[in-house]
Amino acid sequence: MMPKKISLLSLNDIKFIGNIEETGKTLKQNAKIKSDFIFKNYKINCFADDTGLEIDSLNGMPGVYSARFAGKNCNSQDNIE
Repeated sequence: MMPKKISLLSLNDIKFIGNIEETGKTLKQNAKIKSDFIFKNYKINCFADDTGLEIDSLNGMPGVYSARFAGKNCNSQDNIE
């Protein structure tokens, strides 16, 4: 039996240019939201990830809030400070 061919596609390859609202309370939940959105709307099996910084001495914070830890209109330098 021949192995099934797998193709890796990006969001650009499927012509997706929007945003997927990440409403999960964990990085894992946000990754699932993104993967489910693509399957529901494009009928393509996919995997997704979400990234964040989890610091033990901060009880796992900022975690899912890493990108906006310093506030809604912050940038990377604001988050570092």
